[in-house]
Amino acid sequence: QPDRPHGRPRDGHLPDRYLRLTLFVCDVSSAFLQGEDLPVDRKLYMRIPNNLPKHASDYVRGWAGPGFRSDVVRIIKGIFGLSESPRLWYERFRKVLRELGFREMKLFTCVFVLWHRTGELAGRIRALMSIHVDDGLAAGDDTAKPVWTDLRTRLMFGNWDLVGPEGRKFCGKVLSRISPTVIEWSLNHYTVDIPLVSIASGRDPSSPLSPSELTELMRGNGAVGYAAKHGRHDLAYGVSRCQQSTPVATVETLLELNQLIRRARQPAVWRLAAVSDDIMDIIFLAASDAALGAMPRDGSQAGMACCVSHPAVLHGPASTTLLESRSQ
Repeated sequence: QPDRPHGRPRDGHLPDRYLRLTLFVCDVSSAFLQGEDLPVDRKLYMRIPNNLPKHASDYVRGWAGPGFRSDVVRIIKGIFGLSESPRLWYERFRKVLRELGFREMKLFTCVFVLWHRTGELAGRIRALMSIHVDDGLAAGDDTAKPVWTDLRTRLMFGNWDLVGPEGRKFCGKVLSRISPTVIEWSLNHYTVDIPLVSIASGRDPSSPLSPSELTELMRGNGAVGYAAKHGRHDLAYGVSRCQQSTPVATVETLLELNQLIRRARQPAVWRLAAVSDDIMDIIFLAASDAALGAMPRDGSQAGMACCVSHPAVLHGPASTTLLESRSQ
């Protein structure tokens, strides 16, 4: 965690309005083109396509000017398809946030924190910003508006939307701000459309799969696996079981996969709720377990879960929120 400035004692609660952060989702316009320049020794050229619309080709010729070739250009920024483009964009994004006073978290890269440095709020979070390629998630208190204005002046954003009860999409999830201290999210818009795997009637459950059926198995398990990886914790075990069964898959495996898909299609809403009135008064819990030789082909299974909770959990039941889990 970045250095937090000293300030008000951590056991001294501030008024509620200082503990509530307004949440936004945003997307960056042409992120790679806003990244740092390619290294000067990286000489990369691109031939202009012949089938460009007339207004585009006219622009290129006018921009190049007389005496210059208008069919070939040198690339000086990261463009889609270059392996270094994401890194160059990330370096520019990080540079801008640092200039605004943000500090990147050491445990969670691409998550940046801006602290209050002076006054009665010193040591408290003023704003948070995270980025996944060109999709951003921002949160700030009542004083953060000038920060966002400055950020949007330095970088070009497309949408910058407040997250409320109606929900906004972020990295495939739909986030909803139900109350100042409760956020809900779901993948229902995605999982409801996962198609069942076709199984010919009369097939013996113990029969090995044909090449086309094996392709269907991998397709279906990949679709459910996406949901499991992005937060549908209840699907992770079933995905892992299907994956471990693939080398010796039978029609029975397809039947198990369809059962898993039906479960994925059922609506599910996950909730992230504050577990304390003081954002600094929380603890993290981690639990893990494993089953040796309990999976197909005598494979093993391991699972873990990370939660955030109130310190009272050390002595008895307390409010707890699941943050992350794995089963593989």
